[in-house]
Amino acid sequence: MAITRRRFLQFGVGGAILLTTAGTGARWFQRSRRQALNGYQQLRAQDVAFLSAVLPLIIGNHPQFAGHLNTTLTQIDRLLHHSSPTKQAELRDLFDLITFKATQGPVTGYWGDWTTAKTADIQQFLLRWRDSRVALLRFGYQGLCQLCHMAWYGSEPAWAAIGYPGPPPLFRSHT
Repeated sequence: MAITRRRFLQFGVGGAILLTTAGTGARWFQRSRRQALNGYQQLRAQDVAFLSAVLPLIIGNHPQFAGHLNTTLTQIDRLLHHSSPTKQAELRDLFDLITFKATQGPVTGYWGDWTTAKTADIQQFLLRWRDSRVALLRFGYQGLCQLCHMAWYGSEPAWAAIGYPGPPPLFRSHT
């Protein structure tokens, strides 16, 4: 069967319509999952699952961290809640990209559920983003690490371990 110019254009238009419909449907599906998890103001269930998997590797072998995962997640939620709407949207888009099944595998290299991810899988994902030739992935890695480090080292359990006495008494009521 020879492909005529007319048939080629029909395939092109049909493909464009299909891609537009699929992209719009995926975006609406992601927006429907924007409901924050109970106990959080910004973080959703899929965000908490992802962050719970990567936080221990990003923070590293910190002796105080083991029992304070929930404290750090709450601190991340607080940081997000007090960020500008633009930053909130950027981080939601990053979390959507990482947790949405259609994009998760191609972008992260990990195709499974984050709640069952092995340490080696998470390390491979983090190294892939850190060492990527694609600047956007490197920026995503840096932003994710900075957010996690700010949340952990901005919380009281980390202060004693690094010898920080905390903010001066004048400012303690605001922390």
